[in-house]
Amino acid sequence: MTNNSADGQAEDTQTETGGEPVCWLNRVCDVCGALVDTSLEACWRCDTPLESS
Repeated sequence: MTNNSADGQAEDTQTETGGEPVCWLNRVCDVCGALVDTSLEACWRCDTPLESS
């Protein structure tokens, strides 16, 4: 969406929202970046032991 400002220039008023929620950061494997189930003891992809919270 664009709006015209007082000087006639078009302004972009639409903001993009993207990316994954920050609350999922604790579910990302530090080694390989896989999204892991926090109930598991190790990453399903690289078998790195997961820290207990």
